[in-house]
Amino acid sequence: MFIQHTIMPNLEYDNMVKVARGKMKVAGQTFQYHCYLYEGLLIDTGPPRAKNHIFTFTDNERPNQVFLTHYHEDHSGNAAFLREKFQLPIYSGPQTRSYLSQGFSMPLYRKVLWGRKVPKYRPSILNDHVIQHKSGTLLAIHTPGHSDDHYCLYDPDRKWLFSGDLFLAKKVRFGMKEDSVPRMIESLQHILTFDIQTIFCGHAGIVEKGYDALHAKLEFLLQLSENTIKLYQEGYNIQEITVQLLSKNKKIRWLTHNEFSPHFFIRSIVKETFNS
Repeated sequence: MFIQHTIMPNLEYDNMVKVARGKMKVAGQTFQYHCYLYEGLLIDTGPPRAKNHIFTFTDNERPNQVFLTHYHEDHSGNAAFLREKFQLPIYSGPQTRSYLSQGFSMPLYRKVLWGRKVPKYRPSILNDHVIQHKSGTLLAIHTPGHSDDHYCLYDPDRKWLFSGDLFLAKKVRFGMKEDSVPRMIESLQHILTFDIQTIFCGHAGIVEKGYDALHAKLEFLLQLSENTIKLYQEGYNIQEITVQLLSKNKKIRWLTHNEFSPHFFIRSIVKETFNS
């Protein structure tokens, strides 16, 4: 299957954050990635397919350390490569280190889209959930839901949140097998106890009024959960609820062999509400 990889122009935000970004297009569907360089810290390393792009960005900008928000290949894909080429210290949460050191399997569509090879690698774990950069400290906040190992980085001075895949969009209609809507809700509720102005998302890019955007996603998921529970109690099954509440677009489901599908959101709500 033909993949069109486009390297998009680098961005700079507030003279502080530089962004390496690109997009993959396959069968009319477009998927973006964003890697952020903030005060010497590279946040996420992009997918394996973007290795040359991230190498050039890193070679030009010379970060002094890396943090991985979670283990998925579009975020961790070039960590081992950057460590080998630039001897960069690479940090993550403990579960991320476990996944990367053991290796993990990927559905076929993710191998095709993002690139097949993610070498095994053992990142260092942060001490005390903080990471120092050139001019201050970022808080590492555990925010499971998209994956159980997911972390965000928060700058309390500038009120910036490097959100990995916590945000993605105000309304999300497709998910993966490991997505958990109840845990996403808990993570969003927790992160919204912080004062957030701007979010730096791994796929949506830089989002102003970040608090409002995250709150809108929380409200969407709360309503989705309420409606799902009501329909399930009325006797509808997961597939019937999915058709009523989420996307009827079959193209992405077909493209991913149903590995990226709205029914995973509904399934997680039903399973964790009624089978816990």
